[in-house]
Amino acid sequence: MLSKIEIVRYYLEQVYSLNRQLKRFNYFKNSINGKKELYNTDKLKYNLKGTKTIFILGSGKTINELNNNNLKRIEENDSIGFNNWIVHPFVPNIYLFDFKQTTEENKKLDEIFISNLIKRRMDYNNVNIILRLDNNLIKKHIERIKIKRLFFALQIGFAGRSVGDYKSSIKLLKKTRLLDNPYIFFNKNSTVHNTLLMAYKMGYNKIVLCGIDLDNHYFFEEYSSELINTKVKLPFNIQEKEIHKTNDPLRCAGGVPISKLIKVINLNLFKPNNIQLFVSSKNSKLYPQLPVYNWGL
Repeated sequence: MLSKIEIVRYYLEQVYSLNRQLKRFNYFKNSINGKKELYNTDKLKYNLKGTKTIFILGSGKTINELNNNNLKRIEENDSIGFNNWIVHPFVPNIYLFDFKQTTEENKKLDEIFISNLIKRRMDYNNVNIILRLDNNLIKKHIERIKIKRLFFALQIGFAGRSVGDYKSSIKLLKKTRLLDNPYIFFNKNSTVHNTLLMAYKMGYNKIVLCGIDLDNHYFFEEYSSELINTKVKLPFNIQEKEIHKTNDPLRCAGGVPISKLIKVINLNLFKPNNIQLFVSSKNSKLYPQLPVYNWGL
């Protein structure tokens, strides 16, 4: 149990960190004003269905369990695809790519993504696409991408080296209303974390995680031909262990596995706001922590 002094110290440290990041955020925002389209959740409502349910589309092998009726349900609602989703034929309303560029393998995957986005430019021309702003690879290829709805996200790191710290960060950002700021793209641990907070900010009351399996198997490694768009180059798998890096306490960024972060988000942010969170399959490692979505409703 933290003492009052420790709690005050923690909040002061987080306020200092947020203030430092916000100064950087405002610098970028002011410096590119009128030159590039900034990520803004209010502007993402273009080309959306206006439903209260959103499907978040990851790359786990349970994507191969989705049948035509499931895909029809997803198409009737809003959806966010991210990272390797671009190799799947289904086109979401929003697409997010999180550049890693920390290793040579990551850089090669980034190049494959750029190539695939260019090849699927016509398919994705009306999709809201979100990329990092300050990324050299994007600067290098921006003229080649030529996507109409391209947004650049100004990321702010989400603090929390433990479950308790992360929970305190949620409370701090709610109190300061920064969590609702439409321009700020919060970043921690994994793309699914960032996407969940985006869905919260956009006002959905049902969120379904598809292909968020948290192991090392991807849908494009075990597929039938209709599950892969013929234009793309398939990414390669860099997961080294059976458990996905983002859910491994020894290897995840920020020190807290994504399954624990999701539990905090669900209990402290979603449930108090009557937001329901589901997984699409019992084969996700997030089950039974999260219930399975009823596709029949």
